[in-house]
Amino acid sequence: HFSCLLAETMSSSSLSYKPYKFAHILSDHTNEVRSVCRHPIFDNACVTASYDGTIKLWLLKDNESNAKAPPTYSLELTYISHTDYVMTVASSSQNIYSSGHDKKVVQWSNGMDAVAQVEVENAHEEAISRLAVNGDRLMSASWDKTAKVWDISGGQLKGQPVAVLKGHTNHVDAVCILPNGSYVTGSRDKALKMWDSNGRCTSTVSDAHQGSVRGFCVVPQLGFASCGSDGLIRLWTNKGNPITNWTAHDSLVYDVSYVASTAQLKADTMSDEDEGLDKGNGPLLVTSSEDQSIKIWSPDGLLRQHIEFPSCVWQTALLSNGDLLVACGDMNAYVLTIDASRVAVSTEQVENIRKKIIESKEKRTGVDPSQLEDVSVLSTLKGTKNGDKKMVNENGQSMIYIWNGGEWEKFGAVVDDPSLQGKQLNKEDGKFYDRVWKVEVSDGVQITLGYNLGDDPTRVAIEFCQENNLESYLVDQIVEFIMKNTGQDYKPNMSNQFGSFDPYASMEREEGKTTSALDQEREKDHFPLKKPELVTGMPKPEAVVKKILSLNEELQKEGNQNVLSADDIKEFETQCQQLSSPSSAKYSEEFFSVLEKMLKWPQTKQFPVFDVLRVVFLSADAETYFTTRNAQHNKNIAKEIVNNCMQDSSNFALTLMALRTLINMCQWSNLKPLITDSIEDIQKTVPVLNKASKDPVRLTIGRFLVNLSYVAHSESANFKLQVLDIVNTLKGISKNLGNTQGREEYAYDVVRSVGTLCLISILKAEESVCKAASPKFTAFCKQYERTSVQSVKLQAASYQLLQVFSSVA
Repeated sequence: HFSCLLAETMSSSSLSYKPYKFAHILSDHTNEVRSVCRHPIFDNACVTASYDGTIKLWLLKDNESNAKAPPTYSLELTYISHTDYVMTVASSSQNIYSSGHDKKVVQWSNGMDAVAQVEVENAHEEAISRLAVNGDRLMSASWDKTAKVWDISGGQLKGQPVAVLKGHTNHVDAVCILPNGSYVTGSRDKALKMWDSNGRCTSTVSDAHQGSVRGFCVVPQLGFASCGSDGLIRLWTNKGNPITNWTAHDSLVYDVSYVASTAQLKADTMSDEDEGLDKGNGPLLVTSSEDQSIKIWSPDGLLRQHIEFPSCVWQTALLSNGDLLVACGDMNAYVLTIDASRVAVSTEQVENIRKKIIESKEKRTGVDPSQLEDVSVLSTLKGTKNGDKKMVNENGQSMIYIWNGGEWEKFGAVVDDPSLQGKQLNKEDGKFYDRVWKVEVSDGVQITLGYNLGDDPTRVAIEFCQENNLESYLVDQIVEFIMKNTGQDYKPNMSNQFGSFDPYASMEREEGKTTSALDQEREKDHFPLKKPELVTGMPKPEAVVKKILSLNEELQKEGNQNVLSADDIKEFETQCQQLSSPSSAKYSEEFFSVLEKMLKWPQTKQFPVFDVLRVVFLSADAETYFTTRNAQHNKNIAKEIVNNCMQDSSNFALTLMALRTLINMCQWSNLKPLITDSIEDIQKTVPVLNKASKDPVRLTIGRFLVNLSYVAHSESANFKLQVLDIVNTLKGISKNLGNTQGREEYAYDVVRSVGTLCLISILKAEESVCKAASPKFTAFCKQYERTSVQSVKLQAASYQLLQVFSSVA
């Protein structure tokens, strides 16, 4: 019977097959493109979601300068709402939905305004790994071991799930809604579960795959397909009975998607005049793998095409014209087509893709598989603990297996390319780790972190920050990241600038008692700020130079007139060696001339420029140069930074570095007037800053507000009121940070900023400032004066500011 089903499904497919070719490259994300889908309204429009926390819309447009040239994709919108990695995006017939590590489900408008229409906060207790849509139902899969079903009837996501599907014993990574209204879930526990339309589990296949179940897709006339970490594709009936299976890849398969035949596309998505797929192609299944490739299959397991990419492939999606949209780990999305008239990439671009693929293959570890035990040894060998790794010879290839507590699970070929996330990599230091991740330490900046199971996450995080000159507030975020991604319970460590966390003192606070620690903090002066608080974390000179040289080469190809000459590069390389000791650095006039040239580079290339500039401003030479520059040429560097680098709500990476640069300017008496002259420009950036979606940016905004209040010491009451308005508008950011520690750290900076402005004003008989602050910040302080707050410094500072308000009431 199943053979007949397969034969019927394949009847529309002839022996001919027209291969897919690279047609477009969609480049704008600053981290891996994790998920893709087509837009519900705009024909052939692409939606891409990334670990950079954004979702982007790309529209296919005709070439205005050459009517005969194929149309090209242009970036139209960037959707910003998520505060962490975006893991998944899906579209219904009306809307776009997205989810990720911030645990919320977002419904976006389908127009050209990038509005988040509905945001369901804490939709799950852990990260949301996958969304699936069918009709008026949306499914979400989560690392909290559950899946949920949501009502989206009428184009409106309802705030409460209609069903919560519980029963898996590990992360749920795959969900599917079948045409008959039933649901399917797949988990890292290797099980597949079937659920009826009311959310009742009707059957369980305990070993649906030999490893994690990663993805599903509906296969019309058959049922559905599943993929997993074992590299297999399995076909199932709508009742969960197996039909057939085959090995698709030698590594993890992250996704399987269905490509309709031309007839199905025309019926479902295409206009009469759009021919779409060639009549000889389809139906097909497409698998996306960690091995940096997709494979295209007929449903009977016949391989039709194998296409390689520069990095791992996360997902594919079918566009309305039959083209394939591909999410890739190299930060790009790719569009593939079988129609030569739609190929817009140049021969040079295709060659560049080919070179990157070759380069990635050259990064194999070179471990000789003949020196390893055969894979058969795993049948008698057991791991000592979860996460134990074993490298074996499998068919002449070095493969890594991981012990999951019951058996060995294949994780893929041995590689040492840090861009391949989630594998046991041979890092640049020559060591193997149980886990290796790309950790985002700020917008657009990632550093490779290696971790061995059983190590102390706090010690690893502290050493990681010290080795990479990262700021201390990142320690707890890195600890949380490690623990959540290794299945450990995360409990925040409160031993940062808020003082040591005392569990006994915490119990006393819950009982309403006043602790000695709080009394001690109330005795201290938390404001006014007596000196600026600078950003002192240093970039690695060699890494900065490498990035600048790469960008300079790109500008040279583009014909930019501000390209650095050979002498400029030599001077830059020499002077950058002083970045590791900034306070004693002596920078040359030639070096500042090079910086001036780089400050004229396009915004998209200025992130590393400001990473250097913020450190340069720790030197007295910077004060001398930029003061003279302003006096002689009327060029205010603060105004330039604010107006050129803090106006784009989508470029928070540059905003982060711009803020850090302004902060480091605050220590110099001759540069403070440049900042005060820029106050109205700063006020105009407040709407942009309020949209900050990353915690490092938000925390830096808090640091900037504190330093701006310090700059206001010697300024007029009117200037202080301007700063006060900025702080008031931005105080709500404290609610958006991802953890309690971060929220209280930001709130502490807000209280200190207002306290500094008020006390200095009182000393200068400018009580209007304090009277203006009192109604705006009294409620804010009262919520943090409560004994339930973890930070005793925040409690004490809030208490002190309320005392100041009462003194002028």
